[in-house]
Order: sequence, then C-alpha cells, then structure tokens
Amino acid sequence: MKRFLAAVTVAGALTAAGSAASAQSIIRQPGAHVDKVEFEIHGVLGFWGRWYNTFYTGPGFRVGIPIVRNGFVRSINNSVAINFGADFFWYPGYSGFGDYFAISSPVVAQWNFYLTGKWSVFGEAGVAFEFYPWDGPNCRGGGCDRFWVYPGLAAGARYHFRGGTTFPSLTMRLGFPTGFNIGVSF
Repeated sequence: MKRFLAAVTVAGALTAAGSAASAQSIIRQPGAHVDKVEFEIHGVLGFWGRWYNTFYTGPGFRVGIPIVRNGFVRSINNSVAINFGADFFWYPGYSGFGDYFAISSPVVAQWNFYLTGKWSVFGEAGVAFEFYPWDGPNCRGGGCDRFWVYPGLAAGARYHFRGGTTFPSLTMRLGFPTGFNIGVSF
C-alpha cells in the first residue's frame, strides 16, 4: 500500500509538472485567482501502521473559507483559508478485532499557491480531532480512549477543470492522520 500511495503521489507530481510546463504561469500575478468558499467531497484511503497495521477507507468532506486574499508573500499568487470538515474511516478487520469505525475532524490553515490557470498546490497545518464511537481495540483493560487529538498536516494539489483557478476542481491530498484523499471541490 505504501508503494501504491508513493506511485500515485509521484504520478500526480509528474502530471502537474508536465502541465505546468506547457501552461502559462500565473504564480507571479498576485490576486489572479478566485476567492470563494470551497466545498469538497472526497474519498479517503490510508494505512495505519504505527500500532495496528491496517488499511482504512471512507468518505469525507471539507469546507474552506478564504481569510487572506494575497497570502503571506505579497509578490506571488497565493491565499490563505481556514479548512475544516470530517473524514469517516472504516477499518475492515481491524487488527483481529473485526470491523471498526472512526471519525476524524481536521481544522487547519491552508496556504494555496496558484501555479497556472489549471493547477494550484497547497499545504495544511493545524489539528485533527479523532473520535471512536464504539468500544474496540482502544478499550482493552477497562480503559477506553475514545477521543484523540493529533497534528493535522497535509500537502496537496488541485486541477481546475475550467481553468482560471475556478471551481470545480479535482483535489488530491496526502497527510496525517487522514492519509490520501481524492475528490471534487465546488
């Protein structure tokens, strides 16, 4: 699975690089992007190998609210948004305990960089809250840790279907704790 995720990431980066090379760059045009509230629906695929060596999948959604039109670097085309939502994880055969379910809710600052009319990239940093609604592997020995807080870190890219950095777009994200996300933003 790690090889698959690495291959997907490399393929996406090469595709972005090839498209960016053939398209006109807008990175040096501050403000040449659309600032709107973004709604994203996506699928989640990941591997939790630190403790339990299992794969997880599920749906998720995000909402991004722009807060700074020209981000932290005024001389390039960038923006900053608050991004939050929820990911619903299903762990099939969770380390011998049967199927298991969890909810992760990230709240992050998202820094966007608009490379061309078709491609933008972003980085995210913040916090992710995880909740385990039912007893499971975390409830051994009488104690039950149903709520966890993790750092929320991710990097991703968007392919804007219509160009001009407008929506809808294909959004890809790789991060912790949510793994690999791919979906559509409106």
